[in-house]
Amino acid sequence: MNILVVDDDAIARLIIEQNLKVLPDLESVIFKAENGKVALDCISKEAIDVILLDLNMPIMNGFEVLNVLQERGFSTPVFIVTSSNLNDDKQRCEEFKFVKGYFQKPITQQNLQLLKELS
Repeated sequence: MNILVVDDDAIARLIIEQNLKVLPDLESVIFKAENGKVALDCISKEAIDVILLDLNMPIMNGFEVLNVLQERGFSTPVFIVTSSNLNDDKQRCEEFKFVKGYFQKPITQQNLQLLKELS
């Protein structure tokens, strides 16, 4: 499984990567992007199976990425991983059919297990 982790915080990316590596029965290649623009470049070059996407990032935020993906007819599962606990953000994410989950940081192995099951 090819997983793209999109977060401007290098420590958050590292934590997610470490948690993914210890999940049983999940063989994955992890791609990382520090903002939405880099993420879209990666998506255009690599066969990505799942995206873990932060909302609040510089250059291009998560909502901008979601809008571009929707315009492109994207269907790969996206899981939001954010520090935002705003209901407005969660409801806005639910408008995108390919968003399969909304997790608050810090992400847990239980969250990632759900990601594995839903994707």
